[in-house]
Amino acid sequence: MTQAYYLLRYIRAGLVLVCISLAQLVSIPVIAAVDNSANGQSKGVRVYTYSKPDGTMAFSDTPPSEGHFMVRWYDCYACQVDSDINWQTLALHQHPFRDSIIRAAKLHQLEPALIRAVIHAESNFDVNAVSRSGAMGLMQLMPVTAAEVGVSNAFDGASNILGGSAYLAKMLRRFDGRLDHALAAYNAGPGNVEKYRGIPPFKETRTYIKRVKLLLHRYRAQSS
Repeated sequence: MTQAYYLLRYIRAGLVLVCISLAQLVSIPVIAAVDNSANGQSKGVRVYTYSKPDGTMAFSDTPPSEGHFMVRWYDCYACQVDSDINWQTLALHQHPFRDSIIRAAKLHQLEPALIRAVIHAESNFDVNAVSRSGAMGLMQLMPVTAAEVGVSNAFDGASNILGGSAYLAKMLRRFDGRLDHALAAYNAGPGNVEKYRGIPPFKETRTYIKRVKLLLHRYRAQSS
């Protein structure tokens, strides 16, 4: 991408993410810390967000020494193998981004239920979600992938859905319509699917596929 959204710096203790410019990001509220793990949020890496004196937003694996901050979980929502979420009864999001999902589904010849299931699995419909690896927004687009599908602002919900759907459709074509393979490629990269000649032996990826398909089944049932 021509404009960097952030600077990633890995340190021994964990990940530190510092925004280059707050103006390049959508607004993220800074409030007193709230642990969302008890409210259906996956238990992932704990990341603290807070405003620096110069107005930029900082992301760190340790809380600031003073001031207000917000705790966020930056792992793929459906990838946590030890998640205690009940995926059979988890509340669905049938209405958010309805028009954008329908538009993307028609454009890329995908089921709206599949797009909604992937959004749910990737970010739980958090338009501001950022992963440890740098994936952004609703469908968790990596910067390279966002550039590939023509998304200049991955934190814009409609743009993210169009780009993520384009990439998902590309993976389905690449793997001859095999959904499991396409989802594995979306999660772990198409190179790994080709390397292992099928679903990679990664627990997170296999868990992700299982949960996306369960969500797809449930969204199909609700829309029928």
